[in-house]
Amino acid sequence: MDSKTLHKEGINHNHASWLVHHMPLMPKFEPDSPNSFTVEFNEGYVYDYANGGERLKIEPEETITIGESETKELKIQLKIDKFTGKISQALIVEDDGNLADFTNLQNKSDVEGQSSGSDDEESQIMLDFCELRGPSIYEQYIRENIHIWFRGFYQKGNPDGGHAPLKKDPSAGANDMIEIRELREKDEEDNILEITTQGDSIIFYVPDSSCSGDSGGSDSGSDKSTAIVPMDWHEKGYGALFTMESNEVLFEFVMRNVSLVGSKTVVAIDDRFLKVCEPDSMVITGITGDRAGSVGAVVEKNNIILSAWPLSFLRPKRVTLKLTGVRKGFKRYDMPERSREQFIANEEFINSAYPKE
Repeated sequence: MDSKTLHKEGINHNHASWLVHHMPLMPKFEPDSPNSFTVEFNEGYVYDYANGGERLKIEPEETITIGESETKELKIQLKIDKFTGKISQALIVEDDGNLADFTNLQNKSDVEGQSSGSDDEESQIMLDFCELRGPSIYEQYIRENIHIWFRGFYQKGNPDGGHAPLKKDPSAGANDMIEIRELREKDEEDNILEITTQGDSIIFYVPDSSCSGDSGGSDSGSDKSTAIVPMDWHEKGYGALFTMESNEVLFEFVMRNVSLVGSKTVVAIDDRFLKVCEPDSMVITGITGDRAGSVGAVVEKNNIILSAWPLSFLRPKRVTLKLTGVRKGFKRYDMPERSREQFIANEEFINSAYPKE
């Protein structure tokens, strides 16, 4: 037999070669008429490892026959769910020149619109299997079970809006990459965008500047943002404390009665305050002790380093500290520009806290 792949139809009993009819998917020819043969195949399987290694038998789509001088090319057709990658069928089919060679898995994206085709369509992969010339193997390309791992991608989200990190295209062509968009913040001085994740969503948040208590200037007719508390020395029984205004969005934290243990004391900053401030933005803005001796304080990483007078009789025993940090998400928020419309809206918001006279 003239075979490029040197398959043998038979071997001697003491031959150390492979046994043709004991291997998966090897054909056997049974005469069914003087010039025609039925082609049968040893059992072979596709193993779907994305489905727990499920074994799916490969079998002819229909009975295959071949004439004495006839040539046929056979392929293995795998039908696969185009989104999940689950293999539903594995068939040996005759190549008549009209077979679709390949349709790849796709990304399902409700956010960017449905992927092409309906959900119940299947992807298809055609594998060159063998070429038969009469009752002989001329070429055989697959000689063993097929081991496959497929898994598709599904874009979660709301079809009425949103922007998908997972791109719908490319994904369905041969050797197409699965492309995922970058998520980033603009590197601008006035950028106050916060990006967080919650469940299936990526959340972009910009604080409403109109609620910040931002005063419009000397021509403002409103109070500053206030905290109204009982004050019995007032005729009406209540008074106002005004919020501090600053060029940055700041938080303050007071640490009371911190004990000094020598000329150098290391004190950890409260984790709660660290979590609400920008990293490396914290400074000591106030310090006072119970004695006149001087005390210095600096922030290093998440600790306060206190340096005090080495003579114990002059050194304070306890100090109170005031820490100031930039609110998390407001790293570059420094006296941003506002419009006249925003000024008016801010005035209305502040004044809305008071009943009309």
